[in-house]
Amino acid sequence: MTSDPIEDEGDRERRQRYEETERELLAVLEAESLDDSTRKRKLVGLFDRFRSEYTQLSVKLRENLRLQRQLMEKCLQMKNELVVCALRIKTTEQVHADEIKSLVFYRDECEHAWRQSALSQERERDAMRIIDDLKTKVEELQLQVKALMANNAAMYGGNSPIGENAGERTHSNVWRDTSEEEIYGSYLAPGANDTGSDVPMMRPTMAARPSTAFHQDIAVGQLDDTGVTGGGATKTYSGRKVVWPGALFLLVITAIALGLITYFGVEEYNSAQTQQSLTESATEVDRERKVTSVKSCLLPDYATADGKIYATDSKTGEKEQLVFTGINWSGMENAEGVPHGLATKQSYLDDIAANLSDNGFNAVRLPLNAQMIIDNSAPNTKLFVNSLDTDLNVDTYIDMIKKVVQGLGKQQIGVLLDIHKIDPNFTDDTSEHLWFTDDYPIATIYKMFETLATELCSDLEYNIIGIDLKNEPVGGCWPADDTDEYCDSDVNWPRAVETIGDKILAICPNWLIVVEGNYATNTVAEINGANVTYNDWYGASLQNASVNPIALKTDGKLVFAPHFYSPSVYPSSYFFKKQSSSGDTVSVTEYPNTTEGNVLLKAAVTAVLDNAFGNAVTEAGVPTFYGEFGGIYGSMELLAGLTSTRVIEILIEYANDMNMTGGFAWAINPDGSYDFNDEYKPDDPWQYGLYTSSSWDAYHADFSTGLQNLKGSGSF
Repeated sequence: MTSDPIEDEGDRERRQRYEETERELLAVLEAESLDDSTRKRKLVGLFDRFRSEYTQLSVKLRENLRLQRQLMEKCLQMKNELVVCALRIKTTEQVHADEIKSLVFYRDECEHAWRQSALSQERERDAMRIIDDLKTKVEELQLQVKALMANNAAMYGGNSPIGENAGERTHSNVWRDTSEEEIYGSYLAPGANDTGSDVPMMRPTMAARPSTAFHQDIAVGQLDDTGVTGGGATKTYSGRKVVWPGALFLLVITAIALGLITYFGVEEYNSAQTQQSLTESATEVDRERKVTSVKSCLLPDYATADGKIYATDSKTGEKEQLVFTGINWSGMENAEGVPHGLATKQSYLDDIAANLSDNGFNAVRLPLNAQMIIDNSAPNTKLFVNSLDTDLNVDTYIDMIKKVVQGLGKQQIGVLLDIHKIDPNFTDDTSEHLWFTDDYPIATIYKMFETLATELCSDLEYNIIGIDLKNEPVGGCWPADDTDEYCDSDVNWPRAVETIGDKILAICPNWLIVVEGNYATNTVAEINGANVTYNDWYGASLQNASVNPIALKTDGKLVFAPHFYSPSVYPSSYFFKKQSSSGDTVSVTEYPNTTEGNVLLKAAVTAVLDNAFGNAVTEAGVPTFYGEFGGIYGSMELLAGLTSTRVIEILIEYANDMNMTGGFAWAINPDGSYDFNDEYKPDDPWQYGLYTSSSWDAYHADFSTGLQNLKGSGSF
């Protein structure tokens, strides 16, 4: 072994990105041709990237060093025990079944380490061959010991000091693992509590989970008597040394065991850095998942009329109204490029889709990132997809999108594609604030949308209803008139929607163009008799949608999708009878959970909703649904008056009363991040979602039931 940090391919790429960013920073600092504003803008972006790369690199290196130390300590401990066994077996008086037990234990330890890290059938075959070899050699040694015992019986006339009649060595010089806190494999996975992605998120979607069960107290070998009892005399032994082959064999086993433990320990550690090491407790090898057939239907024409959405049969002209009881499914917007919940010891695509259908959900909003569409790069299926789910073992990001859409289509679940991020490694907010960046200019973004339309507009993906053009484009503007000076043409959101939407519809005229609002700040409204100043939620602001409308070349293709959350994300003042804040401390007095209190709370929330997008719903004639909404609900809420739960119910009532076309709750993932419950804790948020835990095996039943009040139109 070496004491240097273990550097895998991901580490090298991370180091290279860090060094490249460092060089770019220096180049910008030294460039004389840049004006101050350009230099500042470039430096800000590069510095954020530099800081992110440095943080990831330094954390990984520290973890690697910690792993090395732990591996070395454990391996040295095991080596010492095996050497003791090897030395003791040199003399016939000390041959004992305990030595065999210790060898079997170390064989089992290696087998367990393999089972933790067996991510492929090839590794299974290789590891089993090694384990079988160990098993064979242990059996050979057992035969040698039996022969020695028979020889000793003859030598001592039936009074041999070894064998079944010699009794077990259970006194203090037998080394035992007595730490009740030690668990199998814990020294192999120091990163077992890492999240599923290197990218922190405002609403993250992977969480740490408990490790495996404790193992039992096991005697694994006999220690030297010298010093064990506090300085006792060294014992001496006599007799012919007739078991040198066994000693040599034990040393060989020592080398094999150390090699196996080190190799599989490093493999397990690397997995834990980016995926939650969900194979820790695996004790058996499952069979490959059976691939079910894809459902292919004639791609409908998704269109709007009179504020409603319809799916129209392209041949017969028969149409069906659509209302969404939807849910967001996060993961593909990050660098792994895979929806979360599909890893080993979690769930399968077909099961997740079937659970959604069985519980009344008829649509999924699927967050994506632009970079992996543009590059069509490979998703990280090794760490984020169960190896038994061979149908998802794809090589490109677009193929992963297709597989997920088709998997949901088997249950007739609609899919709304969402360009959630441009760069999957973006960490400064929920997503970039514009629909383009310096690295991905608008011409590149146009090509990205055209690629999606070309690749995914087909009967196999009949259930794609359209594209949400950009998640929370809060850096854009939507002026009452395009001549307003505050809104530059390159960030004019309604004009950008027209250009992008027309390019998409020229290739795929069947889809809908879905548009979020912007971000209004310092809004003043009279709420329950008092003037209240507040900021809208990101993506909620559609105040000018009716006075400066979007005009696509194709009629009946535009849909609005504002966002709105309960106080679980932030306890805005209008949610409460009283609210005060100081630094990171927020104090609230709830509207009482009574008839009168509920009337006041509903009036407050409705006033904010009306101001944000009420006119868009009633006057623009454009169908509207929630692109995101939610918060902590029901039994998991800690506020005594259940204000978050009541707000979510008010949002659903508002959608029904205003004839909205449903909505998509955030999120199916169990670890959405919420800063407020009974107190405000942005540094230690609560985690909540439709699924209750990282095993993805059960819903929060009250949340699932509550969302059905959106009154969706059923399966597609």
